[in-house]
Amino acid sequence: MKATKAYYGTMLDPAMAINVFKEQKARMTAQRLAVFDILHNNYSHPSAEEIIEKVRKKLGHVSIATIYNTLDTLEKRGFIVKLDGLETKSHYDPDTRDHAHCICTKCKTIFDVEIKECTKEQIVPSNFVVTNIILHGICENCK
Repeated sequence: MKATKAYYGTMLDPAMAINVFKEQKARMTAQRLAVFDILHNNYSHPSAEEIIEKVRKKLGHVSIATIYNTLDTLEKRGFIVKLDGLETKSHYDPDTRDHAHCICTKCKTIFDVEIKECTKEQIVPSNFVVTNIILHGICENCK
């Protein structure tokens, strides 16, 4: 996977994200801070809906557009990866290091799996830039 983002290869660091937002004169709102907090070290790959629910538990009513805009901004700045094509929802991963995602077709759990360089080279054509690898199957708990 080619590093195309400023913070590619790291885990979301709220302090770094806050500094980047401040440097770019972006407002640091309670909603943004809550999203950072929810995603920090979160390996569950939450959907936008799950993030909205958690932010609302912390702050009360928050606009859906505010959360989507924050997620979009974090993705564009390279702090998170948006996982599309998972049923009807997008999920978000604060881990931008090279890895694939496995999704259990029964319980819908998403988990990370490391990729070996030789495996990628054998599978992926040299003129193709991989942005995400998603494997569907049945997890240990469901089989």
